[in-house]
Amino acid sequence: GTPTGLVTAKVLKEELEQKRVLKEKKFEAMGDKASGRSAETVYRDRATGARVSAEELAKREKEQEQRHTKPMWSSGLAQKQRKMQQIRDTYG
Repeated sequence: GTPTGLVTAKVLKEELEQKRVLKEKKFEAMGDKASGRSAETVYRDRATGARVSAEELAKREKEQEQRHTKPMWSSGLAQKQRKMQQIRDTYG
């Protein structure tokens, strides 16, 4: 374990390095299934947590994005047209 009381920085650094190396060795010794190495990505629905395919997830996100885009008329269409007309009049 970690020594208690006053500990020098050198001792603390060595202890942390030993723990890091030990952790890396344990991870490397694990099988691929236990560590998740080379496993397929699991996609889940954000609302329900149910598994979905990558294509289905992309489709849902695209639909969500389309629903949240602002309609053109909500952002001052007449003002934009006037501004463009002023620019055309000014610069030819």
